[in-house]
Amino acid sequence: MYKVLVVEDEYLIRKGLLFSFDFNLFHASVIAEAENGKDGLLKIQNLHPDIVITDITMPFMSGLEMIEKSRNENYEAIILSGYNEFEYAKKALSLDVVHYILKPIDHEELKLAMQKAIKRLETKQALSLIKEQNNLLKDFHPSSYYSKTMVEIIEQN
Repeated sequence: MYKVLVVEDEYLIRKGLLFSFDFNLFHASVIAEAENGKDGLLKIQNLHPDIVITDITMPFMSGLEMIEKSRNENYEAIILSGYNEFEYAKKALSLDVVHYILKPIDHEELKLAMQKAIKRLETKQALSLIKEQNNLLKDFHPSSYYSKTMVEIIEQN
């Protein structure tokens, strides 16, 4: 199950999103919510969500700053904004966010953004597995201890 964090300073929008959008359709659940970027950053660092849905303009720290400060965490970000400003969108693109959704939130657009976020997460997992398998194959050299041990076990059984 994918873990989702919702960071939105407007109470009605945050709660509306939590209760009106079916995260279960995406095998996802909201593990926490935050009402500002500072609290959101702490929750990202402590809870390690897979997907963060965040507003841009919030008290204490913007959603863009929060994403920028937490890029070492492995999650996909979806931006919500009441502002159709090029500079915000440009900054969001530079942070490699999944999607930039204008308020009021269109649930169909959010569904597409969730699908894209999950696709990115699955791709990262697949690449990680391939990398791990390649590392294991490097260790499988005929003269290595592990290889000799495996051959002995096979011959004995």
